[in-house]
Amino acid sequence: MKPLIQTQGSGFMSMNHGRSLMRTKAIVMSVIMILVPVAGCTGNQDEISLNEQIVELEGELSNLTTLNENLQSAINQANSNASDLSAVLDGANSEVGLLREAIEDLNSEKAALMNQSMALNMSNHDLKLQLASSEMNNTGLVESLDANEAELERLNSEIAVLNSEIADAFAEISSLEATISALQGALGNIVTDVIPKIGSCPLDNPGTELLIGIDDGSGIGEPDDGRLEGREVLTRFGGCPGTQGMVADLASGSDSTVSNIASMGGNLYFVADDGVHGRELWKSDGTVDGTGMLKDVCEDCPSFLGSDIGRIFASDTKIFFVARTIDEGRELWVSDGTEQGTNMVIDLFQIPDQFYDVTISYDGPEIFFAITKDQNPGFADTVIFSAFKGNTGQNEILGEELWISDGTPSGTYMISDVNPQTISIQTDTGPLCCYDSVGGVPMEPVMMGNEIFFTAENKVADLGRELYKTNLITTESSIVRDIRFGELSSGVTGLSVFDNRVYFSADSGSTGAELWATNGSFNGTVLVADIATEGGSSPANLTVFDGLMYFSASEDGSGRELWVTNGSYWGTELVRDIRPGTFDSNPRDLTVAGGTLFFTALSNETGRELWSLQAAGIEPELLSDIMDGTGGSGASRLFSHNGNLYFVADDGANGAEIWRSGGLQGSTELAFDINPAGSSHPRGFTVVGEKIYVLADDGSRGVGIWFLAENEDIHLSSD
Repeated sequence: MKPLIQTQGSGFMSMNHGRSLMRTKAIVMSVIMILVPVAGCTGNQDEISLNEQIVELEGELSNLTTLNENLQSAINQANSNASDLSAVLDGANSEVGLLREAIEDLNSEKAALMNQSMALNMSNHDLKLQLASSEMNNTGLVESLDANEAELERLNSEIAVLNSEIADAFAEISSLEATISALQGALGNIVTDVIPKIGSCPLDNPGTELLIGIDDGSGIGEPDDGRLEGREVLTRFGGCPGTQGMVADLASGSDSTVSNIASMGGNLYFVADDGVHGRELWKSDGTVDGTGMLKDVCEDCPSFLGSDIGRIFASDTKIFFVARTIDEGRELWVSDGTEQGTNMVIDLFQIPDQFYDVTISYDGPEIFFAITKDQNPGFADTVIFSAFKGNTGQNEILGEELWISDGTPSGTYMISDVNPQTISIQTDTGPLCCYDSVGGVPMEPVMMGNEIFFTAENKVADLGRELYKTNLITTESSIVRDIRFGELSSGVTGLSVFDNRVYFSADSGSTGAELWATNGSFNGTVLVADIATEGGSSPANLTVFDGLMYFSASEDGSGRELWVTNGSYWGTELVRDIRPGTFDSNPRDLTVAGGTLFFTALSNETGRELWSLQAAGIEPELLSDIMDGTGGSGASRLFSHNGNLYFVADDGANGAEIWRSGGLQGSTELAFDINPAGSSHPRGFTVVGEKIYVLADDGSRGVGIWFLAENEDIHLSSD
């Protein structure tokens, strides 16, 4: 063994000793880091923040091979953890041995220095005797005596240093021995356990979990039962290994007909049929245990129907939907994510069936959108919807108009009455004044500031369907402009907000359907551009990108192509004639992702494929010809997430599945083939955290909820 301490000349200490002490300190620090949780566990349990009760083993794993591999991996990890602790213990014992060898070397060096010191003292004694007996001036003897005295002083200094180092080494040995004792005791109490994470993972990715702790019987376990539970757990490692898979089998292998998916508060909300309750409201956090029916809204409804829940709309802390019950029919509901907090908001439509069936055509409220605090802080957690209010017992029937609700009866009220009640009818209870069986029937509302713009029809004034607005604060509503004067409708559609104006398509009666814009005033409602000289261009798919408004429109001689406007006549122009001549490329699904405008379009060479526009002023280009030939991949359902575009396409080999593109040439690829034997037809793209959830059919379990994770670590890691 190479000595830790060497002497040079008269005993100078080398740098090896210093490095040894540094290594010792590093080992001690490592030991301390490991002992912190151990000491806490063996000491005062109340001072340690321990994990909750371990997930119980539920069910059997469908893939035993995968389970065995995962278990072995976790066991190897556990053995490695115990081996690391043992290695630290061995290292500490080894370091103690090295320190003792170092002390022996120090003592040997000290003894050599002491011998040198004694020899010098004897030499000095002889020199002094010679000087005392000499009658001559002996300069040489004096110089020798002075040199000896200096050397003696140096040796005494070296000896003092060695004494200090020896004392430090003994102190380190004492500390290490105490640590070793604690480690030996702790190592004997350390327990590892490996469990399958069936409930806390998605169905297709159960994974495994490694637990490290002290099996002392704390929590719900028993001492030395070999299983870590509750407060016994010090550390847990592991994860759900896959980046894609099915969340849960809701109907035990049969089709649960999942639909209407939405996200709120880190959870998914959707409609599903488990084969027992009919189509009801469900909730999921993306795991097996965290997926279940939130509430059986219509307990008395037949199992083949359920509560007939429609589309779900999420705000910040609430979801809104329309559901049916036996007594109230289809009405507005709200939920805070709990069963107790899921309730009907208000029973607006209280008209007997015999009266309703003959007189009124109405199937409950229609929700348009929910408002979040980012969109309008003053009206956060509210929903805009149309509804019919009727109560024959109170002689009140108000046609379908625009409403707002915060999820409470008092916070639910009409914000626009376009078609006022002017008709009187005779009922069994007597004359009913001011009856309105239709209402304005609002459509396509959009919000700009504190105003809602929408289309509606005023039958009383014979105005046809035109553009209206209402103020959320004052609830004052009015027609913006009768674009097609008289009883004929202008066909307002496609409302979209851009640069403090609402853009839309409308027909004045002389131009056909063309691009219009309004700031909310009569004079500020103007025709932006008359694109088609014959008929109308019918602008559609209005989408804001790079400070401009892009849309599809038809022009004489070029068919339906991609157009752009800055809001002026001269700033409205064709972007590119993708399918030359009178043929339509029919751009649609305009979607912005990662600073790129994506859309799908038809060309004679490729069929319908994915196109992109990198910036204003640049011509769009074919991004990827996914299916070779003229048939086209049928790219659709474009969805933006984390700067990437996700969409559905069929390459001719894998069926209609999920594809992904980064916006550059060569960045388009198949992301998830859910049904290897055919098409899964993904839909309902919804994001929670870093995971994208979709509704899809794998060909064996019917339509279910599937996930795709972009950046999930599939290896064992600390939870």
